[in-house]
Parts: sequence; C-alpha cells; structure tokens
Amino acid sequence: AEHEWYVSAYEMSFNPPATEQLEDLFCDMQGQQTMFRVVVKSNLTAKLALHLLESIQECVEFLDEHAHKASHRAKTHGDQHLHAPC
Repeated sequence: AEHEWYVSAYEMSFNPPATEQLEDLFCDMQGQQTMFRVVVKSNLTAKLALHLLESIQECVEFLDEHAHKASHRAKTHGDQHLHAPC
C-alpha cells in the first residue's frame, strides 16, 4: 500500500474438493512456485503503468537486499516472514 498498488500472489497449486489432495495448477510449473496478478482497468495510463513498474522494481530491490537477513532469521528463529514496505 505504500506505493498505492495491491499485487496479489498465488501459489501454482489447488486443492480440488473431490480428492482433497494438493495438485499442481499447471503441468509445466511446480505447485510451490508463485505468480503475481495485477488487474488493471481500461483507463490505465502510461504514467500509471510506469509508476507500477518502478514500484515493483523498488520492492524487488528491497527483497534482494534483505533476503539473506530473512533466510538467517528463519533458520535461527523459525519460519517467519519478512514484510516488505511495498
């Protein structure tokens, strides 16, 4: 919300009610992989699209810079999530 965008993340797996077993969503991707979904309206301007790309770049840079800290923290303090300010 800091950058005024909400980008949803989804795992590439699903749990069908008939089998109750986790299955990969696609045959060419592992179910543990994640995809991001951005929904835009038809009135999206080039300026707004550029702002979205810049925001994503800033968030990726933040995560790259802090990935080793999160990995170390998870190993020493259990599986905790690092929340980016994005």
